[in-house]
Amino acid sequence: MKIGTKARWKRAFTLVEMLVVIGILSALAIRVFISTKPTKRLTDAKTAVVNTNLGSIKKAVNMGLLETPSAFSSGTCAAGALPSVPTVMKSSGGYDIAPCLAKYFTKMPYNPNAGFYTSNSNYDTGYTIAYDPVTYTLSINPVQYFYTSQFGTVGCASNGQFTGPNGVAVSRSIGSIYVADNCHQLQGFNSSLVALFNKIGATPGGTTGTGTGQFNAPHGIAIAANGDVYVADTQNHRVQYFTSAGVYKGKFGTGTPGNTSTTLNTPFDVAVSPVNGNIYVGDSANNRVLIFNPVTPTGTFVNAFSVGSFIYGLTVAANGDVYIPDPTAHRVKVFTAASNYLSVTQFPTAGDPAGGTELVYDIEIAPNGDIYVTDDSSNRVEVFNSAKVYQTSFGSTGSGNGQFNGLEYISVGSDGKIYVSDYTNNRIQVFTP
Repeated sequence: MKIGTKARWKRAFTLVEMLVVIGILSALAIRVFISTKPTKRLTDAKTAVVNTNLGSIKKAVNMGLLETPSAFSSGTCAAGALPSVPTVMKSSGGYDIAPCLAKYFTKMPYNPNAGFYTSNSNYDTGYTIAYDPVTYTLSINPVQYFYTSQFGTVGCASNGQFTGPNGVAVSRSIGSIYVADNCHQLQGFNSSLVALFNKIGATPGGTTGTGTGQFNAPHGIAIAANGDVYVADTQNHRVQYFTSAGVYKGKFGTGTPGNTSTTLNTPFDVAVSPVNGNIYVGDSANNRVLIFNPVTPTGTFVNAFSVGSFIYGLTVAANGDVYIPDPTAHRVKVFTAASNYLSVTQFPTAGDPAGGTELVYDIEIAPNGDIYVTDDSSNRVEVFNSAKVYQTSFGSTGSGNGQFNGLEYISVGSDGKIYVSDYTNNRIQVFTP
């Protein structure tokens, strides 16, 4: 039987109504699905993220900042759904990838300093991902270094007072912190900043001395695996070392400037090899590094190699390579252990900032492989990843929190906290990535 025009329109309208109802029910089902999916700490994950953030998701996956979706179950977040474009759920002209975010962001604590949820820092890339629950936006940012605390008041008389702190080092085994300053003294603190011993140095504080346990302008500090503390006694042309409790154990160098296997000339820094425990001394005025085995109180000479420039700071990597900033040449030299330190490579530092001049001073390699270089002239810390690629900098000139006025030495604890000597501000500042 032939259906009239009116009947045909009525049937078509009925089909449209049915499709609309089905669409509404589907949308409701999807919203229920989203709201009942576990979102872990990302409480706003059910909110749509517009298409502009899809590129950030893809970029974050490719950079290794997000977990791979290989373990995802079938459905919206099935393997292959990201970083390819999700095709199931669309909203606001883009893609509602909230359920995928809820699975991707497995570690997204709220960061009160930043004001949004942030992932753990990815030290291989130098970037983090952040989700703002107010604007529902996702961003990829350089790793931020947040000022945490500071300690030290100006003076020389009491424990906890500094005048021109130079060297700072933190023990990665027990968390104790050691500081050398222009009071010509060494101080030690536990992780709660309680003094481990009375100041070591000449009495009264602020005067130099050449005797055992006395200093003249001490600078760099290094801590051995057994807790021994090595101090570059710069103007006494020697390195002194002590137990973790501050008891004198011995020295390298005679105290008279020289250029032999047993004499030093103005050593600025000292480092301990994580490979064999040997002691590396930056014999600064001789533009060389001397290596000692600390088997005797005066050490056994092992080797020496020329670096071709003045040495303010140095560090030894996990493979035995020695990293030394070249102060005014905008680079860090790397002397390879495999070549017995005869072969040298280099990587560029950040260079002169706008309106300033770079003077790279000290260097530290964090437990995760990140590399930190202090720029004494521009009052900043430059950050490089384990591939020696520059990532970011933090710090500026001033006396406020997170600012420096003549920063010199740097040390990183096993927990990733960064300790920086702020020379003219007479304090040690602490940062957390």
